[in-house]
Amino acid sequence: MTRQAEALQQELEALAVKYASTDGDVAAGLRKIANRAKEYADRSFVILVAGPVKSGKSTFVNLVANAFVSPTHFLECTVRPSIISSTDDPSEEVITAYRSKNPSRTVEQVDAIIDSLRGLIKPDAVPEVIKESWPLTEANIDEHVALDLSDTDNDGTLMTTIKTPGGRLLTSGVYLIDMPGFDGSRANLDSPLYKTIAARADLIILVQSSNSAITKVSDDFFRLLKENNRNVPVCLLHNVFDAAHWRAEDVKTGAVKEHLDYAVARIKEKGFNLDEKNAYVVNLGMVWDWRNRSYSSEEASLKEASDAFGEIEQKMYDVLISQRDSIRVRNVIGRTLQQIEDMIAEVQGRIAGMDASEKRYEEIRNAFDALKDRDIPVKAEVNVDYFSMRNEITGIYTLAKRSLSGRYSVKETREIVMRFISDCSKAIGRKVNDALRFLDAQVNGEAVTLWKSDIADVLRKCDIDEPLPGMSMTDFPVVNPEFDMLDPEKIVPWSLFRYNIGKVNEFLAHVYYFLVGKDDSTDVGYISFMLPETVEAEADEHREKVLGRIDSTYGRFVERKRREALLRVIPDRNAFGKEYMQMKDLHSDLDKVRKTTENALKI
Repeated sequence: MTRQAEALQQELEALAVKYASTDGDVAAGLRKIANRAKEYADRSFVILVAGPVKSGKSTFVNLVANAFVSPTHFLECTVRPSIISSTDDPSEEVITAYRSKNPSRTVEQVDAIIDSLRGLIKPDAVPEVIKESWPLTEANIDEHVALDLSDTDNDGTLMTTIKTPGGRLLTSGVYLIDMPGFDGSRANLDSPLYKTIAARADLIILVQSSNSAITKVSDDFFRLLKENNRNVPVCLLHNVFDAAHWRAEDVKTGAVKEHLDYAVARIKEKGFNLDEKNAYVVNLGMVWDWRNRSYSSEEASLKEASDAFGEIEQKMYDVLISQRDSIRVRNVIGRTLQQIEDMIAEVQGRIAGMDASEKRYEEIRNAFDALKDRDIPVKAEVNVDYFSMRNEITGIYTLAKRSLSGRYSVKETREIVMRFISDCSKAIGRKVNDALRFLDAQVNGEAVTLWKSDIADVLRKCDIDEPLPGMSMTDFPVVNPEFDMLDPEKIVPWSLFRYNIGKVNEFLAHVYYFLVGKDDSTDVGYISFMLPETVEAEADEHREKVLGRIDSTYGRFVERKRREALLRVIPDRNAFGKEYMQMKDLHSDLDKVRKTTENALKI
């Protein structure tokens, strides 16, 4: 078993080194398991004394310690753990209280205190704890160990340790931990310290009395042990409170046996290692009275109880001495196996969580990609009112002719003609722009409105509370196309004209007929043959502007929110992938160690 424990510890040390760069909690957990596995080489032995309130635990601890180290009273006295060990040096018979400077680290601190007592770490390695010591006297026990329940919240003491000469069972290297009653008013089983200490025990001595019941709280205690130290052996001490003096001895004996048998059956039923020969019956109060000469009668009964306790203590001692190493090593392997199983469960939970994150990541990415890939149609036919356009140009032409008079210089002629061309160009531009505004209106059309609704829905599902940006038709400038075909030189060269009314009028007529044609009943002129192609090109360009504005407003918003949503789920894809593979590898490695450890316990 020792060789198996050593091999297990080496495997765990190797895993701690291999995965030292993983998540802090995982790496710390592996180091903790590896450190706990080292306990196979530690010769110390931890005995946990537990049981209900007023079952006689403190009296038992005092008898084993051969000193008054645990207060006894009709009230609940033991309200925090106390570790009792032996010493041959009277100067070391002291009480030491450990107070935490950082309550958030109490579990770590209690673990470290136990390690320091067992010599696994140096005393000054206990983190953020203040120690204060007093000589071992009954007065100091009453003052520093026995507290009123109302004082425990303000006292801040984690636990106490006591050095005493010890009795038969409390030999060198044995640590007796006096625990508060697990059904006490402090809800002790809810304390993480109870779990921490229970997980370090090599032997459990469960003290019950004729007046204490096997309750749901007792079951909760066994469940806690099962979860943290399932292979630990158990001794049962039934403390007889003989109140029914008037009953016959055989009736009283039968009742005690019934209580004992029932408790043994319940403990074994929970899967713990309790041999009937390690279930004992005694009246602890009578033993205490005899050893402290606190009696005036019934000496024979008291002495008989004391002798019986001496035999019980001797039997426990014989078991402890003969099986101490094997119990300790088997406990270490068993506890390590449970810690490995807990770590496997934690790693499985992490893998499951990462799988869920990956699934969520893909869902978000697909949802946003579907939004990005949405086809927003801006393909409606552009209808220009060419008839109205001809009429407006005719009106411009009529006004221009009426305004002519006299002769004109070259400059004046050019200005008249250019003003006429400009007015016609603006009229054409207005008509085209009115038609293109139909495209502009689609920024708030049905397709965009539906798209915006779907964007908002995806944002809600991603817990993003941000309004969508707005956009209106006024965001688009009025289109005034420049028509190259209206260049005067391309219509009629300047050199062909004389600068009088007739010639200017003739020049304007050339431009007018170039635009509308000479006969309204025939499809001739720029407006009929050349402008539609120009309008189509302008419409295509305008569609691109509208789509570009929609994309820049909503498409970029979607892309920005997509990045934000994905980063909230997985901030770093590379680191995530690396951690995921580490967790899978760690799970495989731990499972191999688990199987090896299970086989070791079958030896």
